[in-house]
Amino acid sequence: MADQNSPGQSAVLREEGNALYKQGEIIGAIDLYKKAAEHHPTDPTPLSNLSAALFEIGHYNACGETIQKALSLVHDEVDPLKVKLTSRLVKSHLYRKRLIAAKETLAKLPSTCSEYALLKAAYDQARTTAVPSQREKILNQKTFTDSPRYRPTLKTVREYFNFGHDEAVSQFDRSLASASPDSCAILFGGVGDARHLYATMMKIADYELAAEPEAKRQYHFTINDVKTPTLARNVILFSFLQDLTLSEEPSQDLQTLTIIFYLFCSQVMPAFVFDSLQEKISTVLAAIDAGEPILDWISFGNDDRFAIGKVLRSWQDAENCCSTSQISASVVQENKQIRQEQVEMFGEQHMKPPKGCEMETAVYHKTCLLYPPEYLLERMEPALQILLNQYHESNKMPASKIKKYINEHWKVNVTFIDVEWEKERREDDDPTNISFNPFEAAIQLYGQTKLPKPGDPTRLYDHVAPFFVRTAAAIKHLKGRMLVEGSCGELFTVLEKLRYGILDSRDSNATCLSNSKDIPKRYDRMHLSNIPDYCGGHMSSFLYAIPLLTDNEASYITSTNLRNPGIFGTAHDFNNEYLLINNDDHLFKLLQVSKMRDISDSLMGTFGGRSLPGLMPMIGYIDWRHVRRKPLPFNHLVQKEPLGKWLYAVFFKIALPTDRRLMNFRDLIFSPLNLTIYFRLVLRLWELGYPSHWLSAIIANIIANTVITSARPAKSAPLTIEEVKRQNPVKKVTTAPYAAEMSTLTTQFQPMLPFTIVTTALPKARDIYEYIISFSASHVLYKDGHFPVCALLFYNNQALGEVVGEQAEAMINWRPLFDNEFETGAARYPGQAQQLHNLRESYLSLWSTFNWHRNVEEAHIQMRHDFADRMMRDRNWRVGILRTDIWRLASRTEAVKEAMVRGRQWSDTLN
Repeated sequence: MADQNSPGQSAVLREEGNALYKQGEIIGAIDLYKKAAEHHPTDPTPLSNLSAALFEIGHYNACGETIQKALSLVHDEVDPLKVKLTSRLVKSHLYRKRLIAAKETLAKLPSTCSEYALLKAAYDQARTTAVPSQREKILNQKTFTDSPRYRPTLKTVREYFNFGHDEAVSQFDRSLASASPDSCAILFGGVGDARHLYATMMKIADYELAAEPEAKRQYHFTINDVKTPTLARNVILFSFLQDLTLSEEPSQDLQTLTIIFYLFCSQVMPAFVFDSLQEKISTVLAAIDAGEPILDWISFGNDDRFAIGKVLRSWQDAENCCSTSQISASVVQENKQIRQEQVEMFGEQHMKPPKGCEMETAVYHKTCLLYPPEYLLERMEPALQILLNQYHESNKMPASKIKKYINEHWKVNVTFIDVEWEKERREDDDPTNISFNPFEAAIQLYGQTKLPKPGDPTRLYDHVAPFFVRTAAAIKHLKGRMLVEGSCGELFTVLEKLRYGILDSRDSNATCLSNSKDIPKRYDRMHLSNIPDYCGGHMSSFLYAIPLLTDNEASYITSTNLRNPGIFGTAHDFNNEYLLINNDDHLFKLLQVSKMRDISDSLMGTFGGRSLPGLMPMIGYIDWRHVRRKPLPFNHLVQKEPLGKWLYAVFFKIALPTDRRLMNFRDLIFSPLNLTIYFRLVLRLWELGYPSHWLSAIIANIIANTVITSARPAKSAPLTIEEVKRQNPVKKVTTAPYAAEMSTLTTQFQPMLPFTIVTTALPKARDIYEYIISFSASHVLYKDGHFPVCALLFYNNQALGEVVGEQAEAMINWRPLFDNEFETGAARYPGQAQQLHNLRESYLSLWSTFNWHRNVEEAHIQMRHDFADRMMRDRNWRVGILRTDIWRLASRTEAVKEAMVRGRQWSDTLN
């Protein structure tokens, strides 16, 4: 028991605590301050020190309680300690978003206090974005999740990927069966042709028949794709698979199996298959129009059902979009080019046809024909059988006769056509292209599924049909215990809405969901395909997917790298590019993620089902797990200074993407994220235990252009580990060109943050408006318009001219104008350092978050009105669309005064 009257000992303990505090040993300092307070209970000073230490580690409740005890011991109203404690108490309330308590405490703080204006401004701004009701909370969640999270593409219809390229892999195994005895939830993001779903169903059926014959486990599969035609195509295939489950001998149901075969892997199909397809489309449409379940084991929300119906109707008329001759000619030409590229990459030995398909492969590459099963060929296509016999028996008969027959009698597989995508392609004079190598399926469907391969195949059908016979058997086995939930949309948007419980497909009207007792809010496994390649790498998958994993050792997310596997040697290289994290310790401390399985350490990769020894290991799937859900203890966190450096470096990486114009397309790195991801990252760090005031200060410094750091905008692409680890001098690095956007976004995202951003630089919610910027149609350049690389560039033409002289705006490489590293000796514009500084600090602004409407050539943007008014009053301000991959304009520029019009208040758009 401490001596209650030992002021001297108290002072010694307090000084020891101060020494530890200065060394960053905050936990040790807290113990000493507590002891100091016990030795001198009537002295407020140890309690003041204790409150400061508790504040520093983010224990704001305990800090506030300690401050109240200290204040009770301060009797002089003008004592500086009382002012200091009251100011700290206001901040402790703000960093917990206790606005009523903050207001009451602020009233006790003298207006002469040096922090009064700052704290008053922070409180006033936070009050304008407070969320008092549940309805407004949901409204703000919808605003948060619906805000653009990627830089826009100029071409607004996404490409349609309709055939997979990796091996079908089950997402179910014995470890998951043990961890999830009653129910199992698996999500397939970017489901594509659903091969992984089918493999998973088969694995479950095989496991249960062998190990759990009385299994009652419920299964929930969520399938997602950004393209509605992908889900519509799967719905049709599901329906034919359902038909196959009703056959007494599915393997002998050649008619249904042939339909499934051509639907799954052929660009053209026999007329009888096409007729069956159209009949099935009509049947599914009838169910959708009547509001009835499509099948009793699949579910879609009403919006997705409507969208699927729209696609199905387009397929009823899709033959008018392109003819069989156009498709076959395109496939033959494109596949020739693809084959040449793959031979160059992998060698001829990796391009051999599957067993029994040697002759069919040769015919296909000349005619686009895949053989029907022998029985149906003889019965349904006798004229084609004669042509094939003649071709096989004689080397003199040209393949053009077969091609002519196909063009005249066969039909296009319309499920491979996205009518909206084709319409945009025609507007840009791009030919229809649905090329892929269907013979890869013979390897891809068997490599990981452990299915017995056909004994004596004579055509591709013999390889593919058994896979779907097994799939149908699995569906039949799981009947009554399985639900496939479909959700159309960009994957990470869907995951974020799932997290907040506002996914439209889970509304009360979603068909079939009422049949499932437990709709999962988390998943045991999440298969992300290679979606991270296009959506910001693991910055997106770790922020959006990892928090939705269940709490068991068997749960994980898995993904592969197919966009540019040749440039990443290991998972550390990949994460270094997208996260600026290159070791396991930081990955755990910053995101609570760890690797479960890393095939990049092995010597094997696969592509198209072919083994590639020692080549591109990142093609293989890597599994990642959520280590823990509780906040980390303070001593386990990355400490304040290195955290700040990392967060500033991440900010610069997003705001100022690396110049990638010299990269080979095969190696091109997408940098699509806009600045909204920064708030999601900060929110995640708060959830993991990082103190609110650390995070608030970093955002406040960016907005106020007061960043002093050793972090720098990235230079290398891909970003090297050496560059990330480099110790640069600490200096001021400008954030002025991004401050207007960041301050606007901070106000908009403030309702979702659990703490207040303490700064005087934020606009109030009522001071943000929507602005519409109109571009002349001939001024927008759509080349490579599918790349998510666009930003809005605002600049003062007069200030620009003082730096670049008479250089044409279209010829300017704009990136050096934003990076103040170029103000030193190696400046791009020697002798113009002061003018360049003035331009960057006051007359240059880059905006990453906006919507592009191609049909009317308009950009829609949310902007603080004081910044907009400043530009609209000055005829020298101009605006253009800038590409942040090559750092050149993608449009001619327009005068802001003439092109930009103010619309509704942002707060009105919430209603």
